[in-house]
Amino acid sequence: MNIFGVGGWELLFVVLIAMIVLGPERVAKHMFTLGRWTRKMMVVYNQARAALRDELAGIDDGETLESFKQVRDDLQDVRRSINPRAIASDLNQSVRESVADINQSIANVQDENNILPPAPNAAPVAPPIQNNSIAPPPPAPSKPVEHNAWLPSADPDASTDTA
Repeated sequence: MNIFGVGGWELLFVVLIAMIVLGPERVAKHMFTLGRWTRKMMVVYNQARAALRDELAGIDDGETLESFKQVRDDLQDVRRSINPRAIASDLNQSVRESVADINQSIANVQDENNILPPAPNAAPVAPPIQNNSIAPPPPAPSKPVEHNAWLPSADPDASTDTA
């Protein structure tokens, strides 16, 4: 027995607690009221279920099912017709043709203006230095600089307190 997720032992436990809290006289009255409300809920549930069944009985299941199957088959045909490799190949070919057209246009412009194309794998040339105004690096310090001289000493014996 399982009503609304409450098992038989749990229901018995709730009844015993109610009997202790309400007393035996009022428990009977409340149980009668609970039974009446449960009957009313069952009647409403059965009426709603019957109304839903009547509404669904008017629908021709065979025709609806066939239309759903047709839509499913159409979607599967579309999925099969889409070939990602063919799309990628077409896109790759299109990009190669575009790059070839751009290179041809660049070559035509260079020929018209008598511009030599850059040498393949040529390193960029730095402009020459006009004067020797570059300063030499500063000399290294003669003694090491303590960067953390302001920190307290880690040695407990090295105390600066003389008092």
